[in-house]
Amino acid sequence: MSWVRRSLAPGEIVGYIIFVAGVLLGIWLVLSPWADNWAYWAHDIPIFLLTTWIVAGSAHRFVRTFLLACVISAVASSVLFVIFVKAYTNEMGGVVLIAYGFYAFLISLAVGVPFVLYRRAQHRGTTVTP
Repeated sequence: MSWVRRSLAPGEIVGYIIFVAGVLLGIWLVLSPWADNWAYWAHDIPIFLLTTWIVAGSAHRFVRTFLLACVISAVASSVLFVIFVKAYTNEMGGVVLIAYGFYAFLISLAVGVPFVLYRRAQHRGTTVTP
């Protein structure tokens, strides 16, 4: 299988920027001095947004079907959030899973819209203009 080098669409660039920003923020949070007591302060910061960025970026990169990628990212990010952040509280886990899963789904939709617009225009043979 050969890799063909092509230019990236503006939507893809935005998706990769969001993905890289989420990964870098995650690395910074892990290596920060606060990493020892992350379970204490994780309730006050939107760590689930970081997880959503990473999962949504991965899903849109590896899953070509738009809606399926959104569903995968929503479910995976909400499960990861419950496992890594809410694991020590055990407080209303089902509600948290539903709420953050829905939020992750909306973020995934927002991240995926530029990809869909570009691919539709490419399929029709037209260009996307701002």
